[in-house]
Amino acid sequence: MIDRYYSSCKHPDAAANTEKKINVLTELINTMSFESFMDMRTSNSASPKEKANKAKYQAIISLYLMILYQIVKNMIYVNSRYVVAFHCLERDYELHHNNSCVDKTNYSYLTRKFIEGKYRKKGARGYNRRAGDYLPNSIECCDKKTRRDYRNQMDHFAVVRKIGKYAADIGTFNSWFELYHYVMQRILFERQNDLTDKEENYKQLVESHHTYCKDMVKALNTPFGYNLPRYKNLSIKELFDRNDYKPSTKESPKCS
Repeated sequence: MIDRYYSSCKHPDAAANTEKKINVLTELINTMSFESFMDMRTSNSASPKEKANKAKYQAIISLYLMILYQIVKNMIYVNSRYVVAFHCLERDYELHHNNSCVDKTNYSYLTRKFIEGKYRKKGARGYNRRAGDYLPNSIECCDKKTRRDYRNQMDHFAVVRKIGKYAADIGTFNSWFELYHYVMQRILFERQNDLTDKEENYKQLVESHHTYCKDMVKALNTPFGYNLPRYKNLSIKELFDRNDYKPSTKESPKCS
């Protein structure tokens, strides 16, 4: 596909390798503007050169639309996995207790119940001291109102709607998981006026490093901690993108 777009959008260079072709196409998209198409003629009287320019412009627009399609499609895919996980959480919530007085918007309720009843209870089925130690700490790293907003933004496909506002600020990224969480975290920071100290720390890291904060992802996803495999699969990049993950030489910021 890269070869086809490169041949259509640019004068072919037989010596160009794949990386160079990608760089050339990226530059074309980055510098594309409405004025670039002002001299395009579509009439039958157009000269051969004008017709060649028209074909090139059509290829550039096709490439641009293809990139947009890939971004939107994959953001919807990532978002759908979290929506399904929250649906399962709400279903399991009902299965584990019948107390209608419990605040159902406190999404970490079920995880806390498992921490005390299983992970920290020696001899209990599912005893996991390590999970019993790190999950409570992660829960406290984000306020419950931030998690509610996290849930609501998923329901409204906020990342898909607002990606154009924040995507340009991100540095290099190697997976759709990284892009999704960077945009989601920027959205949450913009909407919250009273961030906790830890959330403020997350915000500074995200803005200074121009990438998502992996610790914040784990903190936001603690509602899934009652099901450890699900929690890990949705919180760790390498597990989420296990089928197409490409190792990165640049680490996302860790929060102390």
